[in-house]
Amino acid sequence: MYLFLFGFMMIVFKFSRLIYVLIGFEFLVLGCFFLYCSFISEFMFFYFICFCVMSSIFGLLMMVGSMKFFGSDLAYF
Repeated sequence: MYLFLFGFMMIVFKFSRLIYVLIGFEFLVLGCFFLYCSFISEFMFFYFICFCVMSSIFGLLMMVGSMKFFGSDLAYF
C-alpha cells in the first residue's frame, strides 16, 4: 500500500522531470507485484514481469531520446 502511495505522490509532485515520473511508475508496478504475487499463477507471473521490463526499457529509451534531442529530461506533456 505504501508503494502505491509513494509512487502516486512522486508522479503528482515531481511530474516536471521524466526520470521521476518513470521511477514513480516503477513504484506503482512494484506495488502491483507485491499485491498480486500470491494471487496470480506462475505463467501469468512471467507475463507480468515481461510486461514490466518492456515498459521500463521503453521509458528509458524515451528519456535517452529526449535528452539527445532536447538536451534535458524535462517532461513535455
